Amino acid sequence: MFWDDRRVGACNASANPLFDPDTGAADLHSQMVKQARKSGNLNLSNRGWTVVPDKVWNINTLSTKEVKALSYSMDETDGKWWEQVDLSQLNLANNQISQIPSDISNLAALQVLDLHDNKLIDLPQSLGTLERLTKLDISHNQLAKIPCCVLKLFDLRILLAQNNQLSEVCDEIADLNRLKVLDLSNNNLKTLPINIGFLSTVEKINLSFNKLDDIPHEIGSMTALQTLDLSNNNLSTVPAGVGELIHLTQLYLRHNKLTNLPILKSCSQLKELFCGHNLIAELSQEAFEPLLNVKILELNDNRINFIPSEIIRLSTLERLDLRNNLLTNLPSVLGIMPQLVTLSVEGNALKCIRRDLIQRGTSQVLKFLRSRFEDDPEAMALAKTTRRPLSGEYVAEQEAFQLDRFTIRQSRLLSFSNKQLKEIPDNIFETAAECEVSNIVLSKNLLRELPESLSKTFKRLRELDLSYNQLASVPLFLSSASRLVFLDLRSNHLETLPSEFSQLQLLREICISNNKFKEIPSCLFSLTKLEILMASDNKIKTINADGLSGLLVLAVLDLKNNDISTVPPELGNMTQLRTLHLEGNCFRLPRLTILDKGTEAILSYLRDKIPT
Repeated sequence: MFWDDRRVGACNASANPLFDPDTGAADLHSQMVKQARKSGNLNLSNRGWTVVPDKVWNINTLSTKEVKALSYSMDETDGKWWEQVDLSQLNLANNQISQIPSDISNLAALQVLDLHDNKLIDLPQSLGTLERLTKLDISHNQLAKIPCCVLKLFDLRILLAQNNQLSEVCDEIADLNRLKVLDLSNNNLKTLPINIGFLSTVEKINLSFNKLDDIPHEIGSMTALQTLDLSNNNLSTVPAGVGELIHLTQLYLRHNKLTNLPILKSCSQLKELFCGHNLIAELSQEAFEPLLNVKILELNDNRINFIPSEIIRLSTLERLDLRNNLLTNLPSVLGIMPQLVTLSVEGNALKCIRRDLIQRGTSQVLKFLRSRFEDDPEAMALAKTTRRPLSGEYVAEQEAFQLDRFTIRQSRLLSFSNKQLKEIPDNIFETAAECEVSNIVLSKNLLRELPESLSKTFKRLRELDLSYNQLASVPLFLSSASRLVFLDLRSNHLETLPSEFSQLQLLREICISNNKFKEIPSCLFSLTKLEILMASDNKIKTINADGLSGLLVLAVLDLKNNDISTVPPELGNMTQLRTLHLEGNCFRLPRLTILDKGTEAILSYLRDKIPT
């Protein structure tokens, strides 16, 4: 369970009980008795016992043998026998015990009792006299109901009764008014008493893996509740009372029959909402409004076919799981949500995003959605009206260089895209460094050169977009951006790259399309992690197959619209390529009919032309 913190095996199995030579009954090792009297803790788990030794119930009573053996000498190597403490913790877990004797009442000081993984079908009424008991673990037994004696333990704080055969919970459960943790999961419960609402101190309750068809509205009176697990039941709705749990931070609703996302009106503290494996078909704007602080939203394996743009209001969202639904499109606003780092969309019939982009992970999907955002007037209007901070994509509101440090720090994104800027002040990159920015977008401006202050961001910088500017060269200092994984240089005036670019060993994607390159820069052949190389619309005349052969993980190679006159057959040995574009060049072979058949056909054709 999600709060299970058992401690089993503090005394290892080698400390087995002995057998009393006089009676033949199971007994405890004398050293274990001494240790228990000294510490107040007795761990007898994993013994394979069916019966508990009588000595346990009289652990602090000196036997006849012990009295005879008492030494009144000054030798106190075994400790002072007269300074023993009462037993406060008893662990009998993982045995074969079917009955606990009434003598357990002798352990009046007991605070923690662990009986999990036995064969208990009931407990003695005398257990109800243990007024100091604060934690009771009776899980993994054969109890058909919670014994009445347990409901008299008014100081109980933790009750673990999962994995039994409980078919009902009686009204007296409300008498445990100091309870903080209640686990009733993996039982046969079909209903809950309305009195459960009186458990106003419970912070965590697990009701998963039962047969519950509904939950009483009175659960809303459990005002201290922080974690509620209702997974794996038969719930078709969630009562309005759940929406009144003002301290709720985690709500598990997986594997039920919900048709709508629950409306949790007062759950402003909710951080994690798990609704996977239900029948949810629609997401309403009303359901999103209360989720001001949600970080994890799990909606996988439902029937959702549309995500409203109002999801942008979930500005703290870090993980969104939409796998295995009926989605054909995604709202572009997802691309500018400031904290979203994990977006799972596999298993949908998406028409707006190429499959290879999805396979490359969240960053590529979000990047694609960001590129669509500016062409979506409705989404832009919604973004401007939201009261919550948005992505750093829109940090400039009134003046070109007015920065919102909070937004930048939260999104890790600095963007001055499409501002017609000719230069950027040094203090901008100083601020970006202070905010630990990892993504910088300077595309669609009039930059002719890059300020050296950009290097102040290199400690965290992973993505850099310099596309659609007027750069005639790339500064040497850019080669020291050692964490860079994505670099976009398309649509500039570049002819070469510094040889020092070979130091960018983490680079996975580079775009140099629509420049003036006459060959693929040789510095790129040393980038062993390069997966995507976009070099279309240049003046490249030859393909260096030997150089490319060292790029063992290269998956996409785009050489469209260049001046390539021949294609070396050795290129066919790059069988790891998933996408190869050669259209728009002046070579005669391979013919257009081969190119139209796709990458695999092109590579096969080229391999057949390799001289033997």
